Amino acid sequence: MFSCAKSNVSKLQMTMKLLVILLLSNPGLGLNLPPFFTADMNQHTLVENTPVGSAVYTLQGEDPEGSRVKFGIQGTDKFSVDPVTGVVKVSLPIDRESQSGINDNEIRFSVVLQDEVEEGMDNVVTVPISVIILDENDNSPRFRGTPYKATVNEDTPVGTTIFSAIEAQDVDLVGDILDVQCLPPAPGDEDLCEFFEIVPRARDTDIDMFRGSIVLKKPFNYRERQVYQIQLGVFDGKYNDTTDVVFTIVDVQNSPPIFEGSLTGVANEDDLVGSVIMKVTAKDGDTGRPRRIIYELLDNPQEYFSIDINSGEIRIDKPLDREALVTSSGVLNLRVRASELINGQPGTDDLSSATVEVTITIRDVNDEAPQFNQQEYRVTIPENVPFGTPLANLNMEVKDPDTGTNSIFSLRLEDPSGKFSIDPVKAAGHTAVSIKVNSKKLDYENPNERKFLLLVVATEEQTKEKLNSTATVIVEIQDINDNNPVFERESYTAEVSETAAPGTQVISITAKDRDSGEFGTAGLRYQLTGNGAELFDVDPATGLITVGQCEQPGSGTCLDYEQTRIYFLSFSATDSNGEGKRNVVNLRITLVDENDNAPVFETKEYIASIDEGESSFQPRLLVKANDLDVTSELEYKIIDGNINNLFKIDRVTGEIMVESDEGLRLDNIPTNQINLNVEVTDGVASDYAVVGISVKDVNDRYPTFEKSEYQAMLPEDSQPGVLVEQVRATDADYGENADISYRIQKGAYDDFTIDPKSGEIRLSGKLDYDARNQYLIQIVAYDGGQPSLSGSTTLKLDVMNRNDKLPYFLPYTQRVEITEDTAPGTKIFQLNATDEDVQDLASLVYSITDPVTAVDKDGQLVENQDQFADILRVDAGTGAVYLQEKLNRNSVAVITLSVKVTDTSADPPQDGIGDLVLTIIDVNDFPPEFPPPWTPELKFIPIDVKEEVAVNTVVHTFTATDKDSNIARFEIKPENEYFGIEKGTGKLFVKRLLDYEEFREKRLTFDLRVYDAGIPEKSADAVVIVNIINVNDQSPVFEQQMYTATVPENSKLGTPIVTVAARDLDEGEFGHVTYKLEGTYQDDFSIGLEDGTISVVNTELLDRENIDNFILQVVSVDSGPNESRKSSTVPVNITITDVNDNAPAFVEKNYKATIVDNIPFFPEASPIVQVTATDADIGLNGKLFYSIVAGNEAGLFRIDNSTGVIFPNQSFLGQKGEEFNLVVEVTDQAGQGQWPDPDQCRVQVRVESVNTHKPRWSPPPPLNETVTVKEETDMVGAVFKTVFATDQDGDDNENGRISYYFKVKNENVLETPEFKIDERTGEIRTKVTLDREVKDHYELVIIARDHGTPVAFETLRFLNVVVEDIDDNSPVFVKETVSSAVKFTVPEEEEPGYAVGKVEAFDPDAGTFGRIFYYILKGNEGSWFSIDKTQGNLYTKKKLDREEREQYTLYVKASNDPSLVCEASHCDIEMTDADAEDDSIIEIDITIQDINDNMLQFRSDRFYVGVPYDASVGDLIMDVTAYDPDVENGKVSYSIKSSNLFRQGERQSAGSLVPSPFRMSEGGSRLLLDSLMAEYNQQRFEINIEAREHNSGHIAKATVYLWIYEPDQQIKLVINRDPSNVDDNKDDIIRELKNVTDNLVVIDDIRYHVSPSEGLRRDMSDMYIHVVDPDTFTISQPEQFVKAVDANYDYLANYYEEVGIHMVVPAQVKAEEVVFDSNVIALLALLIVLFIGLITFAVVTCCLKYWFINTNKPHKLAESPRPMKPGSVIDDGGLNGTDNPLWIDQKYKAYEEQELTMTVLSDQDNSVISGNGGSGNSRRGSISHTETQSNAYATINKLPMAPSSRRSLFNGTLDITDHERDYATLDKASRSPLGPVVPGITSTPVVGTFPRQDRSVGGGGQEPRHQDFYMQPGDGEPQIVGNLS
Repeated sequence: MFSCAKSNVSKLQMTMKLLVILLLSNPGLGLNLPPFFTADMNQHTLVENTPVGSAVYTLQGEDPEGSRVKFGIQGTDKFSVDPVTGVVKVSLPIDRESQSGINDNEIRFSVVLQDEVEEGMDNVVTVPISVIILDENDNSPRFRGTPYKATVNEDTPVGTTIFSAIEAQDVDLVGDILDVQCLPPAPGDEDLCEFFEIVPRARDTDIDMFRGSIVLKKPFNYRERQVYQIQLGVFDGKYNDTTDVVFTIVDVQNSPPIFEGSLTGVANEDDLVGSVIMKVTAKDGDTGRPRRIIYELLDNPQEYFSIDINSGEIRIDKPLDREALVTSSGVLNLRVRASELINGQPGTDDLSSATVEVTITIRDVNDEAPQFNQQEYRVTIPENVPFGTPLANLNMEVKDPDTGTNSIFSLRLEDPSGKFSIDPVKAAGHTAVSIKVNSKKLDYENPNERKFLLLVVATEEQTKEKLNSTATVIVEIQDINDNNPVFERESYTAEVSETAAPGTQVISITAKDRDSGEFGTAGLRYQLTGNGAELFDVDPATGLITVGQCEQPGSGTCLDYEQTRIYFLSFSATDSNGEGKRNVVNLRITLVDENDNAPVFETKEYIASIDEGESSFQPRLLVKANDLDVTSELEYKIIDGNINNLFKIDRVTGEIMVESDEGLRLDNIPTNQINLNVEVTDGVASDYAVVGISVKDVNDRYPTFEKSEYQAMLPEDSQPGVLVEQVRATDADYGENADISYRIQKGAYDDFTIDPKSGEIRLSGKLDYDARNQYLIQIVAYDGGQPSLSGSTTLKLDVMNRNDKLPYFLPYTQRVEITEDTAPGTKIFQLNATDEDVQDLASLVYSITDPVTAVDKDGQLVENQDQFADILRVDAGTGAVYLQEKLNRNSVAVITLSVKVTDTSADPPQDGIGDLVLTIIDVNDFPPEFPPPWTPELKFIPIDVKEEVAVNTVVHTFTATDKDSNIARFEIKPENEYFGIEKGTGKLFVKRLLDYEEFREKRLTFDLRVYDAGIPEKSADAVVIVNIINVNDQSPVFEQQMYTATVPENSKLGTPIVTVAARDLDEGEFGHVTYKLEGTYQDDFSIGLEDGTISVVNTELLDRENIDNFILQVVSVDSGPNESRKSSTVPVNITITDVNDNAPAFVEKNYKATIVDNIPFFPEASPIVQVTATDADIGLNGKLFYSIVAGNEAGLFRIDNSTGVIFPNQSFLGQKGEEFNLVVEVTDQAGQGQWPDPDQCRVQVRVESVNTHKPRWSPPPPLNETVTVKEETDMVGAVFKTVFATDQDGDDNENGRISYYFKVKNENVLETPEFKIDERTGEIRTKVTLDREVKDHYELVIIARDHGTPVAFETLRFLNVVVEDIDDNSPVFVKETVSSAVKFTVPEEEEPGYAVGKVEAFDPDAGTFGRIFYYILKGNEGSWFSIDKTQGNLYTKKKLDREEREQYTLYVKASNDPSLVCEASHCDIEMTDADAEDDSIIEIDITIQDINDNMLQFRSDRFYVGVPYDASVGDLIMDVTAYDPDVENGKVSYSIKSSNLFRQGERQSAGSLVPSPFRMSEGGSRLLLDSLMAEYNQQRFEINIEAREHNSGHIAKATVYLWIYEPDQQIKLVINRDPSNVDDNKDDIIRELKNVTDNLVVIDDIRYHVSPSEGLRRDMSDMYIHVVDPDTFTISQPEQFVKAVDANYDYLANYYEEVGIHMVVPAQVKAEEVVFDSNVIALLALLIVLFIGLITFAVVTCCLKYWFINTNKPHKLAESPRPMKPGSVIDDGGLNGTDNPLWIDQKYKAYEEQELTMTVLSDQDNSVISGNGGSGNSRRGSISHTETQSNAYATINKLPMAPSSRRSLFNGTLDITDHERDYATLDKASRSPLGPVVPGITSTPVVGTFPRQDRSVGGGGQEPRHQDFYMQPGDGEPQIVGNLS
């Protein structure tokens, strides 16, 4: 009822509008005209964020009567307007991104203009406008997908992408391109950005989006850092955002052990064997998974010590002997290796082992008396022992067991020969005695020097007894082998074949030795060593090298080129029969390769895949074989299996490629698996492999019919079922892609059917020749591919009928044009007539009938029309028209004759009438002419053109005239390469640059032709002579691009330097060149104007020491006019050469140096001082020469003449305290320089004494000196020990001044981290408070050191500092920050006992006080976890499900108390808020890591939905979002797999439509309408949809059952609840209705209730449904459903009351009575009466006009041409669609509404009606193609065009040019959206009702809020509005 009432109101509104139009069209009625806008703000642009209150526009408007107007705004609250001034201001903030009131960057609203009417109502004009909002960069970019976390292995290679999910977005559309960077850390923090590089993806990075990855730049080190956290910043040029990226590093075994603790130890000389000296401790550097460490000694001097392999304890392994040590300090350096135990074996590489140097100091003990270690010593030394060499193997030691002064003794040597000396001469306690050779040369050949007898005496120095002891030393001199063997060459090379037989000679090498006997050449023995030497044999006496014994030469363990190509060996010669001196040379033996190995494929079977259509394999498909012989050249080829030669192989590389450049095609190949047999050969041997290639067939071949068109004929009385034709198509694809089905696309009009598999076409309806005599049936063959491809063909079927049609001319009016000079008898035309039921055209007879009409060239009728009746003759049989008389266009221009065609085969004969229009054309008589100087006799036109004119420049314009015609065009014949011409204007333009110098005659010619516009066409020719005018277009060019020259710095004025030359290619004066200088130095030089010679002007500039090089710029200028003069520039590089004009000078005038009296002077002298001088000259002029000219009279010094270094020349012993003053002079030119006063300097040299004595401790330190210090006591800075030493050199000089140090790593320091020593007093203090838990003892090595020269002596002592312990620590967790938590990740669904991680606390205390126990205090209420009490390992106790809970937080406490109990049900420790900052409690955050363990699923596997038949393309059908409880499992894509159509009442599908009339939203989950549904009214679809999760491949499937309904099939439930409440309970409502009716109930819509009396009710709802019969699956009638509901009212009553159902009625019922006010009725009645009167008057007036006009043109109405059945109106060869027109379903409603506004007058000029002489036997279908139009529906063609933006019911104007149409309502140029839709027909919702239009951009993957399986398609009530566009 509501719809009916609404229809009545609409009609009333339309009536009111018509009355208003009539009143406005009659100004006599005195109505007031409405105002209008002159400036309405439409499309005004405005920047967002414009301040509130800003005036942004001024509305302007006028009233025709001049009344005042007011302004207003409707539809937005963003703006306000002053009603008087029209000033528009911003009233609310404007934010483009908020979308509040902004749509597509526009604010749409209406501006209102109202005038003031004194009498009556004001006129109000409302104009909808839009204001464009411009974007500003006012939003910060935001990171997406945070937090960013990743786990990375420690050994990840540099350059690896370790994180690829960086994504940032900016909603602004302006600003800089987003830039993501790693932000630097806070001051003092480590910069971790240097480890990473941010790499953007260029194709995904723009102003509004950034996507990128993080690439590793530096390697990780787990030992240094386990977690890398960096901060990223994204910038848009103005704003930024930050986020953190956390990389957790997984430790790998790549770090060697690390040593800890002290590496120094002290042992007493008398310590027992087995005593532990120290302990070495190391741990695995890979702390994440440490290995066990074992120890071993690598360097163990004199094997004194051993180390425990497990504990690292170093013990004494044999008695110590301090005197046997090399160093006097008693320090031994041991090297210890710590190795990780790998699979029971110690590691030896750098990643699993480490070495360290351990220092052990042996303390001395006292002996009883000084004594030699033996009484007699015998030493043998070689004759060539050097001067000062101690006697080898003397091993003389003197020990004095006493302490203090009693241990001091002196040593002297009694040597009559004076060849030896003893050292030392004084010692204390114990010393090793060295006897040195004191002679420069010992000669064995001198009999007196073959044996010496020496006596050594040791005597106590400071005792009364002066005890002494002696020892005898016998020194024997030995002759030695002091010459090495010598080879003739430094190295040797040889070649030998790899297959050489054993014994083959390779090379012979010998050496010589100058020694005699076995020491010489006779005793030489030869040997070959090195890797591979065992493969060769060497004769040790002769040096001959041969190939060694081998079983199989060329392979195995023999010589094999493929294993080793070159042997680098060492060939040695050793004298003394191989025991003496040895010399070695390098020997390189190169093997010569032989082809003795077969090629072998790396694998015998290769597998690859490729998509059809691809032109290359991805990745490349390479077969590779290896041949150990390098000389072999491998060749690949395909020997079998290459079907159709689809593939080719690179013979060299083995790459298999697609043969065709257009890609791989499997056309007509019955398999998709191709196996290629490939061979590789090296010319001797071969190998074979199989390459299996799987070709994925791409559905890229369309089904192809055998014929592009089939033809058939069928009598119109044929019976249904008869076979018409069988079509057949083939598909070159494979498998499903080649499975072909057939369907009729269009043109069958339901009269034919096709078998989808066989292609047989049969008649299914009745044929009617009168309705349709021909069918053009388009047949589609489609394959089974995805997507499906199709091909089409046409079946042209002619219907045979009887002869009952009139012949007619086509077109009705036929035209012919002839010239007036056409000769009589000429055939001028062929009449064209046709008869649709005549097979033999011979039965058509042509003739000319009356009337005849003739007009002259001025358009006036010619008198005596009958004179032209016989001017033409028609051949009756052929229709040929002949001219019978001569023509004169001056008399007649156009003749119109009536022609007739008669069908003589008809009974009675049938006639057709037409018009023949003859147009006479004038004849052209005169040719065109060019203006002078051109004449017909002298056809020349000269013009001048300058050279170098730009291409396309117009240089001349040609003109011509014609006496009787116009000029048509100009042409250059033949075409000219330099010039072109515009045909219409005669403008001559340049096509190619002209160069005057290239033309010898300086001109060129071409032929020009002009044509007139007459008939016949005439022309005139001319020869154009182009004179080329020379211009200055060439620049001078220098002969060189750059000139170089030199000039001495002392050159005189006018000295010539260099000559430059340039040429100019221009001719005449333009080519004459002159020169000039430019630049900085142009005034310092001159240049010849004509010859270009450069000379010196300013000699002061030539000073090489100030400037050694400069560049002049030379300009060459031609002699062209000033305006066109050209020039060029060349640089001249001039170098100033040096002369010796500067004397050398010393840098300093005085030098000082101090030397010691024993400074070395021979053989290597020590430098004393260096003097330095400088010289500004260079080369030989600057080569300095130094000499001593004074102060060196004794020759004690010498000087290096080149460097100035002064050396001692003699010994300075005995010169202590002396001072020498030297004078040094310097000259240049290597001493040849002659200067009148050479520069000199003075050198002062002073001689000092030598340091002799070592410092001594006073008193001497006791053994194992130890000091005890308590920890944690306030002793910082307190002196706890003082040491003191003396030096016999005296404290009055540097040799006796003592300083005190600590010895640390063999360096002397004043401080260690814990202690410091006073350098002067020896006081030792603590620097810090000592903590035993940090370190329990310290070993200090203290040094007393003098400052003597040339060597400073030092003495050691040892001090142990022991730290006493106290109990002062509790266990704590090490946290980075106070609130930092330990984070662990656990994969879900792991079995109980999974190791979560480990927490570790630290207690510095030792023993029982340092044991730690762990307890879970909080967060384990469900007993999900357990912790190892003693180790801190955390484990799971249950399986964890992320979908159930994804985060756990535990609090673990570390305690020293082992007796506590902490379980899920009870805990002895109560945690408070204050405990959060307790370091013994740590927070553990455990994140459950998601695994893809849930399947993707729809809310249901079935959805039911309805769509109105008039729904629009793009309307939303429903949202079918699939969800997965898992997170971050990838993108979900949606697709339609099939769209099965079920026709009304059928249970069998008609097939899946291709393409589908539905689509999924791009990237989303919304099912949208992609085609109009009118042709599927009352039918249904089963749409199979699929959702696919890309990461996992999970698939969910569902079926959407969709019905196409009409509004009168809907049922409305009025419910006393608001729509949201109804939506929540809709499933229950549907369930109850289904139970009582046994029908399937589908919800179509839920809206607010609209009451006719109360209007919109927001507290009530209207639910629209339709019901489906479950047996037939058709939509049931609403009345039946309502009856079923009413029948069960008693059952439903309680439920009605519960859910608030008010009524259940059909959605469209009888119109409700509309109540009008009585006054309104009276007013309407009056208006209706006035309207009827006006309409009557208008109709009468129009009729009178029509009758009057038609009295002069009597015509008879013709029948509508060829009436057809209504279904044919939408048949068009160019349309895709249906056979049932929507406009019939609409019951012509659109026509009824439109005809109210159509003009009903016909167009007489376009209506020509033909007949048979008025006999009434009118020909059917004889409408002219170009001039005639039926008047039956002439009103439709005159409709105004609707805006293109609106959807129209009929898209297109009427077009009846196709003679097969009857009601031509559709334009074939219009197209519907893709798919099987009704062409040109769409439905348009009423403004404001677009709830079904999809505007989404993508769908999500989350579970929807409601479980509603019956979906309503939209929120608004759709209405159909027909638009004609």
